[in-house]
Amino acid sequence: MLNFTFKSFFAFGFIVLALLLPLHTVYSQTGAWISQTISQNMSGTWHYGCGETVAALTRQYSRYIYFFDINSSQWSVVDFGSTQTVRNLAVKGNTAIAYTDSLIVGYSGITSQWDTVYYRGAPLDPDPSWSGNPSWGSGENLAWFVTDSVAYIFDSGLGHWQAFAYSIPFTYQSNFGRFWSRGDYAAIILFDSGLNIYYNLAYSLNTHNFNELPDGGYYQDPDWKLDHGFVGHWDNGSIYKIISYSANGNTFSTITLTTAPSMPTQWLDPDNIIERTVFAFSYSEEISHPIYRLHSLGFDTRMGVWTEETWDYNVADWDFHRWECGGGVAMRTIEEHTTGIYTYLVFSGLSGSFGRYTPGIRWDGVLQGRFLGGTVVTDYDTSAIWFHSVESGATYLYPYLDEDVRNSILSEDFVWVNNSIDDHPDSIHAIYFNESQNTVHDLRIPNIRGDHRSTPYLIAFSTYGSNNEVFFYSGIMNNFSMVNFPSPVQPSQINAEGELAAVKTSDYLTIYDAATNSVHTESYSYYLGPSLGAHVAVIRKGDDIFQAYSTMTHQWYEFTIPDGFSSWAASNYLGRCESLVGNDEFYAFNGFNGNLVMLQAAGNPVSGVNTKMGAKTILVVRDSVIYAFDPGAVTKIQPKGGPEVSRQFLLHQNYPNPFNPETTIRFDIPLLGGVRAGLVTLKIYDILGREVKTLLNEPKPAGSYTVHWDSTNDTGQAVASGVYLYQIKAGEYVQTRKMVLMR
Repeated sequence: MLNFTFKSFFAFGFIVLALLLPLHTVYSQTGAWISQTISQNMSGTWHYGCGETVAALTRQYSRYIYFFDINSSQWSVVDFGSTQTVRNLAVKGNTAIAYTDSLIVGYSGITSQWDTVYYRGAPLDPDPSWSGNPSWGSGENLAWFVTDSVAYIFDSGLGHWQAFAYSIPFTYQSNFGRFWSRGDYAAIILFDSGLNIYYNLAYSLNTHNFNELPDGGYYQDPDWKLDHGFVGHWDNGSIYKIISYSANGNTFSTITLTTAPSMPTQWLDPDNIIERTVFAFSYSEEISHPIYRLHSLGFDTRMGVWTEETWDYNVADWDFHRWECGGGVAMRTIEEHTTGIYTYLVFSGLSGSFGRYTPGIRWDGVLQGRFLGGTVVTDYDTSAIWFHSVESGATYLYPYLDEDVRNSILSEDFVWVNNSIDDHPDSIHAIYFNESQNTVHDLRIPNIRGDHRSTPYLIAFSTYGSNNEVFFYSGIMNNFSMVNFPSPVQPSQINAEGELAAVKTSDYLTIYDAATNSVHTESYSYYLGPSLGAHVAVIRKGDDIFQAYSTMTHQWYEFTIPDGFSSWAASNYLGRCESLVGNDEFYAFNGFNGNLVMLQAAGNPVSGVNTKMGAKTILVVRDSVIYAFDPGAVTKIQPKGGPEVSRQFLLHQNYPNPFNPETTIRFDIPLLGGVRAGLVTLKIYDILGREVKTLLNEPKPAGSYTVHWDSTNDTGQAVASGVYLYQIKAGEYVQTRKMVLMR
């Protein structure tokens, strides 16, 4: 096991310094541009990038590399001691990596630390020709760099490199490696397909350690690269192995069979699912013909163990359809020959258990309609729709007559089904299930025009209604809004991202906020945009009017840019625009607070080098100075009248989520109608609605608050893993969100 850093090499005459060169900060009321002078002795290709919280920059021939993160709100400068040839750089999430001919550098936005290592061996596959899987790169919290003898992982939770010496029983050939990181793990698969040998190596952010499986497997589908782990497969025609890895315990497990398994072959609506953690498969063995035993096995990466269920059946009585996997649920449909009635074998990743359900859906000559969301499954025939939640166990069979299902939309925790009505061809019957509230609703709306847009939180589509209606549904609020437009809206004029949807026509603009089920509309004929992030929308209205909307504040904002602006864009939490004149004025829209912060950039523009945006930071590159935006920087200017008070009630998503054992909940109480204080309660419930903990029950004035919950209860016993709800009540305002405790 190797674990040596550049910092330990003073004995060899090398010196690395973390410097804070003189900084110049452009202050604003909320948020600031932080500048850093850069060396003029650098040359060659510019390497730079932005992640969620981290920005980085260097050049091809350079002695320095520059890192910024919003946690420290300052630039760090790594001095290699001499000019290096920097081969490449990558930034993602909270992590940055760069490598030279002899060194690798990693930076953590979590710990605000960097670490540099002299690597051993030659880079394994830095530039593969067709696989698209280079042997170096960055994930949200882990970066990887693999040579022909050592695997290096930069752990942002620790702020330093970890190393593992490995060996493989074959000669590696370019393109036969798979390297990736998702959240809390990094994984490496090296293989020789001719020899049918697969080497698996993984690193867990939770245990800060490696684990290897020399006789491993390979994922048959990229969707087998799950959150918190992965699943692989190996066989030689007579022996079959299913290999699984879980980052929670940093464990591999192998199931060996002599019968070919039935594997999942389709993953539905992946863009609408927040996390994918479940895998399931089956195989059958003959007991005494015609009796067979079905073995079904389910795996959830969060638990890291396989669960098996068996069922004896007469082979003449049943047909088996394929397994399908959603986020935290898997389902297989079993059809009875004589009746055509379906039984559903459902695996819940939350409980790690199987269930069988026979709600009454049958084969009646139409295409099957089963779909899976995050923790919801559904199927339908020509007379009814079945909804089932593995979170709460709620099951509904909703009947209808003389209708045909047109399409289904499944998301993290809601299902939407559109039925055509035979005697009303100009309208549809929409039936939707929301598992957060365990309710089914239906409504009649004008017929859908073309395709819909959806995210894990919302649905948006235009209609053929007489008033050119556009329909919005919020899965967060389990409510909808309908907006009339002066002219027909085409599907191409609708966009959706995160909690926002936008509709743009020639004379109308509408922004939909799913967090509050609210619609914000303006009527004007000249504008371009909008650009959408998960929580921010930015729009150009005229030559010099910059508009923005934030789901954090639930407000419109309008700013005048004195010289006009030429470009604009949104990331998850920020907006940006660039002055039309001079190429030296940049503006950051701070979605957390709703203000615009100007940067008067020094130095000269660099040809071919563009501004980069991350979820929570922006990087502006000039020839002699670089700037990064920090939305939460400490400010020197106090807003007039004191801190701004929210104008909206808002219960934010807890962080972290999933969590163990502690999490933080933030909420905003507005100043409305002169009422400056009121009773506020914040409580935790289990998925069955039983109260677990009261976190707050006292009067609170208007403002923003944070509350911490330690899931170890007052007796010292730990609350069980699972899904919990947290609910705030303040006067007539009530809002509920869910969170996951994962031990």
